[in-house]
Formats: sequence, structure tokens, C-alpha cells
Amino acid sequence: MMEIMKYEARQRVKGTVTLLVIVSFYLFLLVWMFPSIEASGEAFTEYAQSMPESLQAAFAVESITTIGGFLAAEIYQFIWILMLGLYFTYLGGGLIADDIESGRIDLLLATPVSRVQIVVEKYLSLMVPILAINILMPVVVLVAVHSIGESLPVSDV
Repeated sequence: MMEIMKYEARQRVKGTVTLLVIVSFYLFLLVWMFPSIEASGEAFTEYAQSMPESLQAAFAVESITTIGGFLAAEIYQFIWILMLGLYFTYLGGGLIADDIESGRIDLLLATPVSRVQIVVEKYLSLMVPILAINILMPVVVLVAVHSIGESLPVSDV
């Protein structure tokens, strides 16, 4: 039981490591940009106040001059919600389609495994990159924030 999930999870390790390296690098770049945004805080505040209130509320632009607000706007809203959402949608869309195209689904369906079990175990294999990102990225954020001399409580990550 769960052999399909174990196999699929092993197949996702290389992609997960690549994703972690790319996202970590991007996080460091964004955090290292923060001091310049903080320095131009007054000009940015004036710009933010000129935006419609609905846009200000949607993107929390009024708090981007603090490290917590910057992380919320740039990393959590953009990377976590948008980019990783698109990435996992892409992965999820190809869970079964790749097996159908390659002909592996015929071999898989010839085993005494139900179709529901195949789909559920393939879905569960996506937990490997999801858990890896959600466990490692807060550590990367804390290291990046401390590398620029800022402090951020662990509870705010």
C-alpha cells in the first residue's frame, strides 16, 4: 500500500530541490532589496497614498516599508500564493496526464489497484514539495532577514 505515492514522491525529489534553491535565491534577492525600499519610504508612502483605497487594502501597500509588511507583500502574497499556486496547479494537472501519454497508466491499471487509489496516492505525492517548501522557507526567510541586520520574530514568519 502507498507504493505509488512513494514512487511518485521519489520522482519529485530532484524537482523539489531545484524549486527550493530557486525560491531561496529569489527570497534572498528580495530581502536584500529591502534596505533600499526602506530608505525611500517617504516617497513610497506618498505613492501608496495616491492609489485607490481598494488597491491599498488588497495589497497592503501602506506597510511595505517595514520588514514584516515587505515580506507579506513580496514573498507571502506573490511567491506563496501566486507562484507556488501556479506551480502546484501545473504539477497537479500533469499527475495522470503524463502516465496516459507515456502509456504507464496501462501497466498501472493492470495491477490490483483501484483508480481512486491511484489518483489519491499521486495527489499525496505532491505533499513532498509542499511540505519541503513550508518547512524550509521560513528558515531561509529568517536567515535572509538577519543577514541584512533586521530582526523578525519567529512568530511573524
